[in-house]
Amino acid sequence: MDSQELDQLQYIHVAAWNEKDAIKRNELLKKIYADDVKMYDKDFIFDGLEAVSNFIGQLIATDPAFQFTAAKPIEGYKTVCGCLGIFKPVEVC
Repeated sequence: MDSQELDQLQYIHVAAWNEKDAIKRNELLKKIYADDVKMYDKDFIFDGLEAVSNFIGQLIATDPAFQFTAAKPIEGYKTVCGCLGIFKPVEVC
């Protein structure tokens, strides 16, 4: 993947993790994850696209002031990419 493709992938990833509308979020997630995606965290495992979307929806519902952002630029490794993200409160001016 070239840098432009990686930038686009990161943009979609961040947009999906911040999308409040479940239908729009699922459309974005399908662009970056397989339907049978498995995500491993130290506390739980997400099994499938729906589980990832539901988790994001729960995060947003629990605290709408939180925002997902890329902690650093996405990195490509042959046929996979890694995107490290963080949740942070939205700064109020």
